[in-house]
Amino acid sequence: MDRGRWYWRTQFEAPYFANSGNLALPSVIGGRWQIRIGTAAIVLELIRDSLANPETGWSIGTFGAIAEFSRDREELATLTTSPLGGRVTTARGAIEIALPPDTKLVAYESLTVRPDRWRHEVLFVCPDRSAQMARRAVLSELGPDPGSLGGEDRQGVLFDLGVGAANIDFCVRVGEPDLIALLRRHVGVSIFGDGESAMAAIKMQSPTRVFLSRAGRIEIYQPIGSLEEQRPTPEGPHTHFLPDLLASGRTHSANAPVPAGLIPVLSLYPAHPLAELNGRVRAFDAGRHRAFQALLERFAPDGYVAEKARITAAVLDRGSPENYRPAPTRITRCGGRIALRQLAHTHAYSPDLERWRAAFDKPTSP
Repeated sequence: MDRGRWYWRTQFEAPYFANSGNLALPSVIGGRWQIRIGTAAIVLELIRDSLANPETGWSIGTFGAIAEFSRDREELATLTTSPLGGRVTTARGAIEIALPPDTKLVAYESLTVRPDRWRHEVLFVCPDRSAQMARRAVLSELGPDPGSLGGEDRQGVLFDLGVGAANIDFCVRVGEPDLIALLRRHVGVSIFGDGESAMAAIKMQSPTRVFLSRAGRIEIYQPIGSLEEQRPTPEGPHTHFLPDLLASGRTHSANAPVPAGLIPVLSLYPAHPLAELNGRVRAFDAGRHRAFQALLERFAPDGYVAEKARITAAVLDRGSPENYRPAPTRITRCGGRIALRQLAHTHAYSPDLERWRAAFDKPTSP
């Protein structure tokens, strides 16, 4: 595939987001070219480049229900672009992205229990008022799905499961007549109450799951994992549904630094320097590491990158951890801890690193 067709070369080829303005910034994608473009074009290039890259993953979800999309490098995929994003379809799932004009990005890293690891993610967030979805609280029949991206049942009937989430609609698209009939008998009731048998049938038959947000949709065509049926959650596109977490009413984890008044509508998981999307450990990849640090430079929470640079300089300059003033906020302290973990891979020779880690990154839960 000619990856070059995924790049927007100038600011005039992309619509401008209301929140970004016409800023002149360098491209942050891989360092392959140095044209200076507007913020909106950078965001759209990030989306297109990431859709074209099988080493990246995506999700649309809420706290307790999520659809994750990824694909293999050798997997047959159809990629198309649009003025606000793009689309990828495979035999196992599909994603379509069309960003709202008030979208903001938050790139962040988070701690893991393993002392040599960390996670990273890019959140696409929108104002609460504009990110709201239907918030149906009962099983509802929506009819045909004109936005269907693929799958054997693309002409089927769309049902909203009625999870009541603020930022997503969790739907299934059904082509099998008996399952359609069963779901119709439960329209108007909650899947957490009298509609439990409908949910059980969905888990058994695995119709297409369709997660919708203001930023687009993800469709999952693979089977639903089941402990009872000894059917593991498949690699690649899949869903998770955890009613206990969903009952909290949260849209995201408390560890995600989402600014007040905003809620997530889409997540991007760029290639990680220490792991593949399926969780398999890999040797440290310096190029992947640099690519995400570039995203942090542009989209990290205030003070995060500065604290990582401050503690890194202190370690490399042979400073004393006893004289180091801790960062003032939880997210910046987290950044300092992660910087120390990353130094173990980028500057493992540093003679004082373990002393710094003992002082500021003690082996506790994140």
